[in-house]
Amino acid sequence: MRAACCEATVLRHEVIADDIRLLTALWPDREHAPHAGQFFTLRAWGADEAPFLSRPISVHKWDAETQTVEFLYAVVGEGTRKLTALKKGDSFQLTGPMGNGFDVADILSKYQKIAVVGGGIGTAPLLLLCKELCRAGVRPDLFVGFRDTTYGMDRFVPWCRDIYAATDSGKEGHHGLVTDLLDVSKYDIVLTCGPMVMMRGVA
Repeated sequence: MRAACCEATVLRHEVIADDIRLLTALWPDREHAPHAGQFFTLRAWGADEAPFLSRPISVHKWDAETQTVEFLYAVVGEGTRKLTALKKGDSFQLTGPMGNGFDVADILSKYQKIAVVGGGIGTAPLLLLCKELCRAGVRPDLFVGFRDTTYGMDRFVPWCRDIYAATDSGKEGHHGLVTDLLDVSKYDIVLTCGPMVMMRGVA
């Protein structure tokens, strides 16, 4: 299915941590519902304004009943800085969903013991993945790594069997790499999103 382009309305825009924002918007197109691992492009500035490209951001949460979509994103450049100016009631351009994402039905037809591994803002698309896995009958174990402090972990609790956290600083959880906590031999499959160095460690 081709992506749709709509004017979305901001419902909430929250500060979650330093340079981390949670944007909740009303997505009006019922025929283009996202699934885990997909993304939208967001644009809150004119076509003739910089940056030239819209910002691709993964779907953090989707609620089909209320038609709301959430984006957990890091403020790292000009585009995301402009997104931070959005407030309740504002409209912006939202295009998607795009990307193949995770085929949960296919995954569960082959695997039952599942680990989900994320690092930093790479944990953002994993919430919807864990939710979809749980609702389909399998609660995954979640392994997350952050630099200093975790954020948003309470939202994973209803969908996961166990949650293991590591931080580079040792401020929370295991002091070290999240891959230190993972024993891949205990799982049929490991699903991951995060920094390339972390994903190489998982592999």
